[in-house]
Amino acid sequence: MAVIQIPADLPIELVQGDELSFALQFNDDREDDYTWQSGVYNASLVNPTNVFSPALEIDVETDTPEEGDPVTTTTVIVSFTETQTQLLTPRQNWRWFIRWVAPGGVTRTIISGQISSRAP
Repeated sequence: MAVIQIPADLPIELVQGDELSFALQFNDDREDDYTWQSGVYNASLVNPTNVFSPALEIDVETDTPEEGDPVTTTTVIVSFTETQTQLLTPRQNWRWFIRWVAPGGVTRTIISGQISSRAP
């Protein structure tokens, strides 16, 4: 498991029209009060808006060792459907992100990156 500073950059390369899922793991108890938000947008546009939001499946586990403070591990499974990746035409400046949304609506991007697609 790699340790990465938040916010992190994670580029994704995929085949247009194929589904894609991957898991991310976070060791930080602060996300208990947060909700999660994801999106994909075309950064080439002047005022980019989300084209779609990949599905997020959140699993939070807390382990309490015999000595020390409890450790909370959150696993996030990010899933792109075939229909969603079909929208990601090659040679566009696609970006994706996952954000924590704090009570009150303040957001913090925790991971984002470029999405490159290619024809099958």
